[in-house]
Amino acid sequence: MAFESLLKRELDLYYQQKRRKNEAKANAAKAKLYSDENFVSALNAYRSENFEYSKAKYNGDEKAALIHKINAEKLKNELLTAAEKSGVKKSDLTPEYDCKLCNDTGFTKNGEKCSCYNLALKKIAFDALGIENPSLPSFEKSKYEDKNGLKKIYDKIKVYCEKFTPSTAKNIVISGDVGTGKSFLAGAIVTQVEKAGYNPIFITAQNLNNVFLKYHTAPIDEKSFYSSLLCDCDLLVIDDLGCEPPFKNVTNEYLLMVLCERTAKSLPTIITTNLSQNQLLDRYGDRVLSRLNDKRRGSFIEIKGEDLRRLK
Repeated sequence: MAFESLLKRELDLYYQQKRRKNEAKANAAKAKLYSDENFVSALNAYRSENFEYSKAKYNGDEKAALIHKINAEKLKNELLTAAEKSGVKKSDLTPEYDCKLCNDTGFTKNGEKCSCYNLALKKIAFDALGIENPSLPSFEKSKYEDKNGLKKIYDKIKVYCEKFTPSTAKNIVISGDVGTGKSFLAGAIVTQVEKAGYNPIFITAQNLNNVFLKYHTAPIDEKSFYSSLLCDCDLLVIDDLGCEPPFKNVTNEYLLMVLCERTAKSLPTIITTNLSQNQLLDRYGDRVLSRLNDKRRGSFIEIKGEDLRRLK
């Protein structure tokens, strides 16, 4: 909820702009109609006849009510004819929203979050971080489950996704050589978790490093915004840790800060890396490695085998 609250203002503005854009055409059609004297005259006559019908019904004068009803139907046809002559169709008066389920509000008629809500939240989060929203894979698209021992790992990870809740899910470090399926696996986890209605963030170590630089140079009153995006999301996935250039007083320090914050909030983090545990220790130090290796909070998965990208 903290993650959503952080972006609520931007979410509200996002949906307001979508509705305004999609209602503009309908509003222009209405404005065109109301500028047509013949249409306005027919509309006023129709409304007046409807009022007389309602008054007669209220007074119990069924004969007069029937007459006014018949007249109103005739005037309605005249009204439609006037609208057609003005060049405006009935369909032009109805806004065409991007999302038919919620009419670009983010919520369905029964007050539940629409399927577009989390997608909008994710887009806004990535825009705020200044990075592209990546296109991620799914388990259904996997062609290599029988390679590099991935079938057994996939089965475990699928159970992880099925049982996922931010407060109970564990951390995972996925280690292995280039092309062994680490990023695919992590991306598929994000896809499944997102389908379940949660708010994960998938970010490469390179992009994460750039966010750390923004945090490092940001004014004091803006720092909490960047840290909250990383520390409050339901699941943080850092891809290819170790491929980013190390920035002094930035990379290691803020990586540790994020890991500590998420651990304190019992929120899961998944990391993929080409580095061995010794290499992770040399590069990031024992404080980072101890959090990555904390068996109470997670597990370390090593994938061995050939480069799947070379397989046809």
